[in-house]
Order: sequence, then C-alpha cells, then structure tokens
Amino acid sequence: MPGEHIEWLTSKIANTLARRTAAEFPDLQILAWRGGVHSSVCLSEGDRWCAIFASPLKYRIPRKFGVGLPRASYEVYLHVGNLPIADGRIEDVDAFTSVYLNQRRSRVADGRTEDLEEVLSCVTAWVGERLPLPALYRRVGFIDRNRRALKKLARHLDRAQREAGSDILTVMKQKPGNDMAAELYFDGGQRSCFLKLAEGARIRCSFMDARTLLAEAELPGPHAAARGINLWLDQGVTLDRLSGEIGNLALTDFGDAFERGDVTRWKWLTLIASARGWCYEASHVPILERFMETPEINRFVAHTSMDRIRFLKCPYAASSLGGMPVVTPTPSGYIATCDDHQEMEGDVDDIVAFVAKCLERIPDPPCVGCSRDVFLEPINACLAERGSALRVVQTEGWNHCNVSVRRGNRTCGFATTDRPGVPYRVNFYDQVERNACGFFKTIPDVATAVEMWLGEGCEFKDVAAVAHRIFVVF
Repeated sequence: MPGEHIEWLTSKIANTLARRTAAEFPDLQILAWRGGVHSSVCLSEGDRWCAIFASPLKYRIPRKFGVGLPRASYEVYLHVGNLPIADGRIEDVDAFTSVYLNQRRSRVADGRTEDLEEVLSCVTAWVGERLPLPALYRRVGFIDRNRRALKKLARHLDRAQREAGSDILTVMKQKPGNDMAAELYFDGGQRSCFLKLAEGARIRCSFMDARTLLAEAELPGPHAAARGINLWLDQGVTLDRLSGEIGNLALTDFGDAFERGDVTRWKWLTLIASARGWCYEASHVPILERFMETPEINRFVAHTSMDRIRFLKCPYAASSLGGMPVVTPTPSGYIATCDDHQEMEGDVDDIVAFVAKCLERIPDPPCVGCSRDVFLEPINACLAERGSALRVVQTEGWNHCNVSVRRGNRTCGFATTDRPGVPYRVNFYDQVERNACGFFKTIPDVATAVEMWLGEGCEFKDVAAVAHRIFVVF
C-alpha cells in the first residue's frame, strides 16, 4: 500500500511542521494534500511558498499498520508566486514538476535530502524568514547542491581548458528550480563529453562521438576529468589511447567499429547483442544474424519495435521508414511487408530473399546523420546570404538532435520526411494563435519560409504559398 503509506508520511510531516512553526510563524499556512503517491505538503506566506514531497527509500508499512517507519527522502521545491489553493486543496499538483518563468509564479530552487531537520530549517527560512537564496545556501547545503557543485566544477575545467590552449568550454544545461536536471557537458562538434557528479569527489565522464556513447569512466577529481576531456576533444585520441591514459575506462560494446566509421555494422552488432539479452526479442536473433550477413540488406540498418523488425534509411533517424520492409514473427515463421502492398510469409530463407529484393531496388545509400547535420549549417548559410539575423540552433542538450529557430512568440522546428520529392518538414509554432506544418523540396525553400514566418511576421496562408506539399494548420 505505497499510496496510503505516503499519505501517512505526508500527514506526519505536516503535523510536525505545524507544531514546530506555530509560535514563531503564526501566519504560516500549512496544507497537506492527500493524493496517494502524489501526496505533498505546502507552506505559504505572502508570495512565497514551498512544496514538500516525501518518498520512502525502501517501502515498509508504518507503525499504524504494525511495522516501523522506513527511511525517507524529501524533495523540496521553493517557489516565488501565489499558491494555487482553493477549498483547502492544491488544485494543480502537476505544476510542481514544471518550470514557469513568470515573475510571480516561478520555481526558483530545489533540492533533496534524507534529513527532516534540514527540511524544517529550509522551509521556515524560505517562507517564514524570507531569506534570499545566497543566505539560504549557507543555512542549508542541500538546496541546489548539484547545480552549485557543477558550476564550481565548470570553473575549474574551463580554466584548465584555457591553460591548455583550448576554446572548447563547458555548457551548463539547467532549468531554474530543477537541480537534479542540471547537466554539464562539452560540445566539441563531432565529439562531446558529458559529466555527472559521483560519490565523494569523483566525477563520471562519458565520452561521446556523434552523440553516441563510446566510453565512460569514474575519475578521481577535476584534474583527471580535465585531462580526459582535453585528450578526447582537443587531441582527438583514439579509444585505445584513451584507455591507456585512463586506467578504469569502460568501453561500450563494438565501439571500435563505430570509431572506424562503420556505423552501419555497429548498429547491427548492438541490435543483435540487445536482442540476445532481452527475452522478448531473443527469437529475432537468428534472422537478424542472417540479415547482417546479406550484402543487399546489411548496408541498411534495422531496429525492433514491439514484435516487429523495421529497416531504416538512416542509422540516427528512427522515422526514416518510407518504402522499407517490415518483418513480423508468427508461430510458424515470419510475415514481411513492404509499402503495405507487398507481402511474403515463410521461413528465414524466404524472408531474407524477400527483404533483399525490396532493399536492392533502393539506390540511395544509407545516410549517417541527424537533424542537426541536415539543417543547422545549411539553413544558417542561406539565412546569412539573405542578410537575415535569424540563426538555427540545436536544442534539448548534448545528446539530442533537435534544431529550431525562434523569435518572440514564434518558433520553427525542423525534421526530415519520407515523402517523395519533399524531404524537409517545417513545424510553425505560434504561442498566441495556432500551429502548422509544411513540406518543402529544398533548403533554400525552407530558409524562405523561416524568414517569412519569423523575420517578416507573415500569416500561415502566405507561408503556405512557398510550401510544395500539404500545409496543415491545426
């Protein structure tokens, strides 16, 4: 009964807070919301409020059910703004897990601790004493602990990089009031490094190539991390050389194939290894091995989706499925379809022959890349030629490939498609009105649409005039 247990634990925290703050902070409002596993405690006074969520580290039924109280962790979110309370209940619990960048309703800090005394000290200091954040940091160390430690680490690593003559510096991805989501990474273009704090003073460093994890290590401190980052990003060492420099470096499976540039073979090897290790896909292994041995097939890559094997045109784009065969296991063999109008049912040999025939008709070689490679520099070059100040940027952090461009309330997002003759899709977003999408033949056409939508402020109907296929407003 975890929901009932957390409700009980939440009530206990609320009662403790009420008892401990009644004399010193009589105007403090304390409410406990009983919502099963989403139960919480809220404290408010004026425009400041706190939300506390408790979750047992190891579930045991509390004393009221005959067993002792478990250890628990407490997640604390500090807000500035109006507490959304009506009839004694919190109306919108989901808002506590979201970030609102409004002046009066923004979450500004958070933290996690197992010490209830720290929780009591934190919430009374924030709501009752109205301490500013710097003073609160000195009072309770768990608030924004991860973000503050990453900032300190970033200063050390940036100094080391500059001293080594490098211009590749740290990037901090963070959202106000979401401490555990803060990330520190180095973007060296093709290569990148991602860092997390580990136990003690150790640092976990992931070494990436084309947003693919090839190796990781837990390093003893900032000096060792700086050395590894410089070797990987600035000196461009191989995995073998990096292993020689970092004794506890753990290489991912088949990373040597990826490093050689054989991305397609790397995809096949990792797919088969994954299928072997998962009971639901173990039956795929024999036919996957046959696919990998067949030249007409192995120049493309595949991925598994539920019980199906799907073939891709691009190793990095799970949506590049147009015109590609799909294989589904049956109790007696397999069924393969292609373009929804060709179908074959048979054993492994029959299906391999069918898939090979389907794929040998596709002349284009598999592409290796992602949205950033397709859109970022080409569109920015077109915009620069037109004298536009707009620039497409990568979004969502170090290992994602989303690219977009924004001005004011309007945004353009980009994706590739499998539609014949119109390989580029642009999504047009307007926070004030509606959204739309259109399909385009060339990058210059995409740049024209972007400039019209963002630079000139045109309407949907005007932008639709330069689209080459379906322009949908929704």
